[in-house]
Amino acid sequence: MKVHVARQPIFNANRELRAYELLYRDEGAIAYSAKTDGSKATKAVVADAVTAFGMHNLTNGKYGFVNFTRSLLLGALPSLLDPKEFVIEILEDVEIDGEVLAQVEELKRQKYIIALDDYIGEIQNEEIFDYIDIVKVDFQLLDETARSEIARDLLRREITLLAEKVETEAEFRRAIADGYTLFQGYYFAKPTVLSKATLDVSSNTFLRVMRELRRAEPDFRELAKIIRNDISLSFRFLNQMNSAAYYAGYRANSLENALVRLGLREINRWVTLLFIRETVDKEMEELARMALVRGVFAEKLAQKIGPRVSPEEAFTTGMFSMIDAVLDENLSLILEELNMSPEVKEALLGADNLLGRILRFTLLYEAGSWDEAFEITDKEKISSEEIADYYMDAIAYADSVFI
Repeated sequence: MKVHVARQPIFNANRELRAYELLYRDEGAIAYSAKTDGSKATKAVVADAVTAFGMHNLTNGKYGFVNFTRSLLLGALPSLLDPKEFVIEILEDVEIDGEVLAQVEELKRQKYIIALDDYIGEIQNEEIFDYIDIVKVDFQLLDETARSEIARDLLRREITLLAEKVETEAEFRRAIADGYTLFQGYYFAKPTVLSKATLDVSSNTFLRVMRELRRAEPDFRELAKIIRNDISLSFRFLNQMNSAAYYAGYRANSLENALVRLGLREINRWVTLLFIRETVDKEMEELARMALVRGVFAEKLAQKIGPRVSPEEAFTTGMFSMIDAVLDENLSLILEELNMSPEVKEALLGADNLLGRILRFTLLYEAGSWDEAFEITDKEKISSEEIADYYMDAIAYADSVFI
């Protein structure tokens, strides 16, 4: 398949390139429309920028401005982005309340650059300006007087002003005179759509990578083996390896060495963004989130039960309990194609082995069938308090992945 990202350059007063705004384009590479879900668009943009194009390749080392809805701003997505690469741009319709202020303060503490989009001179809570680095002013929404007044007010706060949707030389010159120092618009350049061919990563590969990353001490050799055996993941990882932002001329003599150099935190960030991209469709995303909850919950139950059952196989069983719904295919046919242990396959097909009982308990607990569920765990001496904690932990983990 092909993925698409549009980028529009941002210049300074000397017409020197300073940054790009990264914009969503769908499979037809057409412009963003009012019907496009803003959160979905941003997830696709940042995931493709990092995992398909590579940020350094996409922006030549410049910052990428990305729009954030309220839900994304308050979620885990910002923590997946490198503050040396991205500018978090708060959309004009985000309500500036205490929750948003607290999050923006934390992002500033983590060294993110924060921009405010489409400012027209009014805002619900001016405390936000204590944390804003850049304010974007739409030159097609306001007249000259309003644009000048905004400039006088914000320059006193030592905020950088960005004039967007500049369309004429006269607007550019007036903006400079008013104190604007960054500029964006058709007068300079229209957004350019970049496309890149890429491959889907199999669900089984995602499962194996995420399972390995969840170990107390992930094995770089095993991670390298998993990536090497999946052509799509290998293709995407090699693209990441070629990014000067990470390697700066370094040539790894093996995939394992490259992974070690990248580091676990960066690998987790990269894999999570890739997983988000693969499930960015709303319906698919919810199914995948539920599958991840089941996998983590089953894994925790297996860890409590002890050596009679493998936590890794329990995780696999929980995750793949929804694979037929995700792929819309017959479960038996899917399992024939996957490299899984007989115990996992049998559990998924309804066998009464220990993995099957863990899966059955997971489904009953999820459905709220408490009496029937606890008949299973009572035999394993797992308390209801422990089970509740495991389930909440699983939900929290899945929510952190899917935002």
